[in-house]
Amino acid sequence: MRAGLPSFPELWAARVGELLWPSPSVSVVRPEPVDEHPLIKALRNSGKPLTNGQLAKAIGCSQGQATKYRRKFKGRLIEWRQGRYVFVTLADFDDLPKDSVRKLNGKGRKS
Repeated sequence: MRAGLPSFPELWAARVGELLWPSPSVSVVRPEPVDEHPLIKALRNSGKPLTNGQLAKAIGCSQGQATKYRRKFKGRLIEWRQGRYVFVTLADFDDLPKDSVRKLNGKGRKS
């Protein structure tokens, strides 16, 4: 053993002790992150679901770029298709339908 270095059992006991009995620490209150991305701002300001074309107009970009933004924030959005339109809204809106209109009306997909 080298002088001044703790042995493996001492290191192990210290690490297990930290895991089992954590030292009391002051919890830091962090503010919620503010979403500054144009896609999130546009959806939050609209307050309703938008089609991809409406979303592109609100952001001020092309429909292709709006689709790329949708893919980037896929986990935070709810997307559904009605006919040829793709509707998009934020996932924190609880009152929006999660199923298609056909499914809600009792009509399943014809296969």
